[in-house]
Amino acid sequence: MLYAITLYYTSPKDELEKSIDAHKKWLADNIKKGNVIFAGPLEDGAGGFILAYGLELSDMEDILADDPFVNLGLVKTEIKAIEPGICSSHFYSEWAGHAKVL
Repeated sequence: MLYAITLYYTSPKDELEKSIDAHKKWLADNIKKGNVIFAGPLEDGAGGFILAYGLELSDMEDILADDPFVNLGLVKTEIKAIEPGICSSHFYSEWAGHAKVL
């Protein structure tokens, strides 16, 4: 299952900056593990977005709980499960589930 995760900043920028290196390390570690597909800041500067892969929502919540931004209460999170219906042939098949490949 894919998960669209939006992080909304709830803390001042200086508080976020204190934990940015730990947050980036958490992202890099989870990319290497295959849990995070990509991540980046929202264009409007209000937060960030993560596309993630996991078996169960509870697993994704546990993984996300280890993010310093989350466990320090610096962000509010919104997690939406996604079941792909169609996808590019360039998209990794394990992430696509039963999606029709175009």
